[in-house]
Amino acid sequence: PSASDGPDRLVRLARRFELSPLDAHILLAALAPDADRGFEPLYGYLNDDVGRRRATVALALDLAGTGPYDAAARARFHSAAPLVAGGLLTIEDEDRPLPGRALRVPERVVAHLLGDDALDGELSAAGVRLAEAAGAGLSGPGT
Repeated sequence: PSASDGPDRLVRLARRFELSPLDAHILLAALAPDADRGFEPLYGYLNDDVGRRRATVALALDLAGTGPYDAAARARFHSAAPLVAGGLLTIEDEDRPLPGRALRVPERVVAHLLGDDALDGELSAAGVRLAEAAGAGLSGPGT
């Protein structure tokens, strides 16, 4: 995949799952620690708790320019909303109030957004077609 393939993957995923721009911001905020470990201490600092190294609902909404006080923004975390219903985002810490709950992106979604072209049954069942892996169909060395 080319360097310009990354945003295209997010655009295609957003279209397929009917994600709003806010949903895309939430997904990227939740994805950041999986893409770059440098976000873990930053998120710990922003969460005012060094042990909470993932985006929380409140942090993701703050980073997106809204907040947990906005009813429409909170609705993006409902079980029927596209991010959760589509399996693109899991919300952890069920014992906490919604704003303090941690967000996690399943590894299959992280891999896809980072350019892993391996076939993923769950994404393909949802109609998302992954590109063929680079070099697929080419012979190995010495053939």
